[in-house]
Amino acid sequence: MNRFLTENGFDFSKVNYYIEPLTKEKLKELLGKMKLTPRDLLRTSEPIYKELNLRTGEFSDDEIVDLMIKHPDLIQRPIVERGKRAVLGRPTENVKELLWTWNFVLRALYLVFGFGSLAFEGSPEDLRPKTKNQVQSTK
Repeated sequence: MNRFLTENGFDFSKVNYYIEPLTKEKLKELLGKMKLTPRDLLRTSEPIYKELNLRTGEFSDDEIVDLMIKHPDLIQRPIVERGKRAVLGRPTENVKELLWTWNFVLRALYLVFGFGSLAFEGSPEDLRPKTKNQVQSTK
């Protein structure tokens, strides 16, 4: 993911959540931006998933989030966040759609109407001019 973002000219900050653990609030925010449930974000192939017997439906969303904070191996990654949206970084097409859709539209507007700025952060509901493309990637 680092290579992809760098080669495509996106400035980003990388968060290694083993070194800087996600807070419960941040994980819930990311889930909301991705429109996923905590169970959707679980890495089911991890040994800790099996040890905790997470396959059963006996855990509430809140309990799963708590377990993800305690055991970061349970979180699928990478997660790429930009403005009011976030996506899982696999497949890479998810990230391409997140990063390029609005840049493409804005570039088309620039070419047709001569608008002065090409790089924006956010979504249609939240267009804020930026000097560079800025994204945030976790692990």
